[in-house]
Amino acid sequence: MMLGCKPARLATTDTVPPGVYTLVSVDGNPVPAQVKHDGHTIEVRSGTFTFDSGASCRSHTVFVRAGGREVVRDVEATYTRSGNQLKMKWKGAGTTEGTIEGSIFTLNNEGMRFVYRQ
Repeated sequence: MMLGCKPARLATTDTVPPGVYTLVSVDGNPVPAQVKHDGHTIEVRSGTFTFDSGASCRSHTVFVRAGGREVVRDVEATYTRSGNQLKMKWKGAGTTEGTIEGSIFTLNNEGMRFVYRQ
């Protein structure tokens, strides 16, 4: 005799719960990470990715360009979600894609893989 055995239904949502994710690696290199971008080596020092309530998000990244000048880049986007797949539409820029699985958010940014952890 089976008692109350029904498959569990997974809750689905089209947004990500609000929260801040901290950058832990770029292209498999722990942050701070040296990476090649457009033929130049840059150092990615730190970053956060914040999901707000609703379908908006923002990225904050600190990096050093050739010549040693530190640059802070803050950008905002709206996103759509399908399962664990996300597509971000950046204000004044293009789109990027990522995945969210538990406490890990992975972003493909111009061919570089940014991994964030909540």
